[in-house]
Order: sequence, then structure tokens, then C-alpha cells
Amino acid sequence: MSDITATLTKIAENMPDVYNAGYEKGKASITWTDRLRDFISYRGSASYLFTGVLSHNEIPISYNDTTGISDFVGMFANSAITKAPSLNTTLGQMFNGMFQGCKSLTSIPTYDYSNGVGFSSMFSGCESLKSVQSFNITGNGGYKNFSSMFANCTNLCTIGTLDLGYVASSTSCSSIVYKCVNLEYADFRNIMFSLQVGSGTTYG
Repeated sequence: MSDITATLTKIAENMPDVYNAGYEKGKASITWTDRLRDFISYRGSASYLFTGVLSHNEIPISYNDTTGISDFVGMFANSAITKAPSLNTTLGQMFNGMFQGCKSLTSIPTYDYSNGVGFSSMFSGCESLKSVQSFNITGNGGYKNFSSMFANCTNLCTIGTLDLGYVASSTSCSSIVYKCVNLEYADFRNIMFSLQVGSGTTYG
């Protein structure tokens, strides 16, 4: 079974309605990838779409496929991807668990987080991830949740700029770097609560 076939088969298991997406537009036949893109547009969400996908060489999604999408919850959770694809996240609000459990993930492109609100467990358990770039967090959408965002990223060394000034309480950033035992640098801004890395470094 090819990577693309295995990937799309898993998507079908995650989201059975993907089989019929597109036919609602009166199409007599439609390719798998076009059907997937129609489904994302129809559903208005990319949540859990690639959860558990074991092949990683081909993820049938491109930047424009997520235009207008706000929900990216668990999109790639527990999948075998090594490099995250470029996505249009301009309107993204919910990124909770987006890459949770992606143990082989090594590379994350720069996403637009300016409307983001939920970031809990976004990278939790990404054991191969060594660095993440800056997050353009803004006040849009109100209070944020960063709890367990990088928890158990045991090889993470560097975290770019992340403004933690938009949280309502300490629980919203609890365990954010839990067990990040190799973390050397994190550019956390406006820290209001103590952030402990396991039994090691404390930020704030």
C-alpha cells in the first residue's frame, strides 16, 4: 500500500463523511485529494483529520486548503509525520493537541497564531522536536491556554518568542515545559507565574 493510499484510508477511518464530501456539489466523480479538500471546506474544520496516520511522505494538504479554517485541534495527533506542512492558519483559533504525540516530528514551519486562543498540549510528546520558532501571539480572542503546550518534549532545546501575558490564571500555563529536560533557551515574555521544567529550571 502506498503512503498516499494508506494516509487517505486512515483519514476515511477518522472521518467517514469524507467519502461523500463533494458529491453534495453534484460531482459525478472526484479524486481523493479533491474530496478531502471539499470536505475540509464543507466541514469548516481540520480537527483530527490526520490523527494516527502512519505514513508521512505524503500528506495530501496544501497551504490554501485551510484558508478560513479556525479549528486545528488534534489535526496530526499521534501521526508519524516528520515535517509539518505549511498551512494557512490566519483565522486559526484552536490549536489544542494539533501535534500531540507526534514522536517523529522534527520540523515546524512558521504559522500565523495571531487569532489563536487554545494551545494546550499542542506539541506535547513530540520527542524528536528540538526547536520551535516564535509565536505571534496577540490579544485577539481574549485569554489563552498554554497548559502542557510543550510537555514531554524531551529533546526540545529552544523555544522562540512566546508572550504568556494573555492568561487568566496559573492553570492556563501549567506544565507548559514539563519534562523538557534539555531545554536551554525559551524566550517567554510577560511571565506572570512560575514555570518549572520538571525538577530543573524555573522560569518566572
